[in-house]
Amino acid sequence: MDSSEGECNSPEDYYYLNQKQNFCLDDGEDLKHDFERLKQAMEMVGFLHITKNQIFFVLSAILYLGNVVYKKKSTGREESLEVGPPEVLDTLSELLKVKRDTLVEALTKRKTVTVGEKLILPYSHNEAITTRDSMAKSLYTALFDWIVLRINHALLNKKDMEESVTCLSIGVLDIFGFEDFRNNSFEQFCINYANEQLQYYFNQHIFKLEQEEYQSEGITWHNIDYTDNVGCIHLISKKPTGLFHLLDEESK
Repeated sequence: MDSSEGECNSPEDYYYLNQKQNFCLDDGEDLKHDFERLKQAMEMVGFLHITKNQIFFVLSAILYLGNVVYKKKSTGREESLEVGPPEVLDTLSELLKVKRDTLVEALTKRKTVTVGEKLILPYSHNEAITTRDSMAKSLYTALFDWIVLRINHALLNKKDMEESVTCLSIGVLDIFGFEDFRNNSFEQFCINYANEQLQYYFNQHIFKLEQEEYQSEGITWHNIDYTDNVGCIHLISKKPTGLFHLLDEESK
């Protein structure tokens, strides 16, 4: 990636990429070849050169957001946050085309309205880190959705668009696999619940319903044993004793 396509250091220099131990990449020449193919594919579906660069700017900014760090700073009785490093903030400001002061405020303070009065309050250290990561996720999500929308429009049949023909579509579900960290957050809980639901759907349609149909049609087959995870689903979501319901009640 050249400078016109965004700032780019070695992958191990980015916090969001270097969390894995024994960090290593595939052959550099292969990666370079794949990147050139990616740019060619983008051109084939109508992405202009300036648009490609803007996409790479946003992706670079997401990586740099992970390198934003906070330090607690005491000023008398009050405690505030110092955000940095300065060179990372300068790069982020340039990549996202926002003023540095605006960026710093977004990373360290939140706006709230109380009794009709607008207040600007500082984040705690943990809140600031969560906000930084949430900003990166939001940028990535918005960019991903926009790219998919652009590709879908590029692949539409122009005649069908003019005649308003109803088109079929294929949905692609991309989620995390099961996660089990030393410290698991509510996000991991939701991700694992989604995976349990997918496993339940798979069990129902591949094993249970299929075998019931074989039985009703008198087809001879060898019964397939499988682990039914309905108990896990009920533990998490069944009302009124499921974990989601209990968490909702306790957090009101």
